[in-house]
Amino acid sequence: MQNVTSGKNLVDTNIIFEQIEDVQYFNKMIGKELKNDTIVLHLKSSILLDLEYAVNHDKSILEEDILLTFLKRLIKLSEFYILMIREDENIKERYRISTKEEISVRLSDSLRWSNPKDILVYKKG
Repeated sequence: MQNVTSGKNLVDTNIIFEQIEDVQYFNKMIGKELKNDTIVLHLKSSILLDLEYAVNHDKSILEEDILLTFLKRLIKLSEFYILMIREDENIKERYRISTKEEISVRLSDSLRWSNPKDILVYKKG
């Protein structure tokens, strides 16, 4: 496994991912046969907790959240999948998206403590 780091130039915070080599593990969850050259990354840093806090307590800082800002930039890719899974690795809802606003809404909804959800957010080219 490799570590992949991405930073935001305005803030001294890193988002740390670990590359997962066994992409076939995700085929059932995603519902698609992933190619072996597909890059699967696992978020390793605790930065998701900051986003979860912003969603549940301080919505005024939500648009400034570094992880959410990073994830919204993924919309420029032709295809990607974001899995938000907790314990049972069973996706409850799937959302095909086309805008960065949709990423924000779907991820925020999945992190609400009143109704947390295991979701798949994806874009297909």
